Amino acid sequence: MAKRTMLRVAVVVLTTVAMMGIAGSLGGGTAFAAPAAPVVGAPAGAAAVADPPTSVRCTTPGHSNPCWATTMNKSDGGRFGCPDSVPLYLRRGGEKCIGGNVLVLIGCFYHGNPVAFGDDYQDHVTAEYAGREHDTGHIPDYFINLDRHNPPDVHIPPC
Repeated sequence: MAKRTMLRVAVVVLTTVAMMGIAGSLGGGTAFAAPAAPVVGAPAGAAAVADPPTSVRCTTPGHSNPCWATTMNKSDGGRFGCPDSVPLYLRRGGEKCIGGNVLVLIGCFYHGNPVAFGDDYQDHVTAEYAGREHDTGHIPDYFINLDRHNPPDVHIPPC
């Protein structure tokens, strides 16, 4: 009789654990997730991630400004002094070569030099590497992935 009672208890426990797992999966899988770490400078009780919010992408309809986009075409950077990199022309003068597929923060655009392969749009950048670096300058739009659109087409404002 004791074996039968223990078996019933074991079945009830396993069934309960299984139901909790299913409920957690249906609820987005966060039933047992650890709380998010607070963001430095955020109001008390605010939760976020360690990096800045890079989810506001320039190619997302209705995005806010500034917005994030990735660099591309790094193999063409050599024509602009950055072999196998993307040129970032610094406001203070000179240039910085950054990688391809790097998140950069774009605030606005303007027409200017250098013209990259017929594209004279310049994207004004204030942060690179998902916000871990903050050099201000511009990147020729040819090197920015806006899903084959020009900056005004994705509602990036003029400078």
